[in-house]
Amino acid sequence: MPLSPVLVDYALELLAGVGRVEARRMFGGAGLFRDGVMFALLDDDVIYVRVDDALQADLQPQGSVP
Repeated sequence: MPLSPVLVDYALELLAGVGRVEARRMFGGAGLFRDGVMFALLDDDVIYVRVDDALQADLQPQGSVP
């Protein structure tokens, strides 16, 4: 499934409060970068976010899965 530009726009809108975030096409999806560091991947209408144990614990009760 090709990457939806709507998903990219939506993800960037969600993250607007954290500063400048850039989306770069990669792996058939898009990587999200801040200050040159990739912290998320958009693929198949899913936003995959790199998290630590504390953030994972916060996100699981909201329905997020590893």
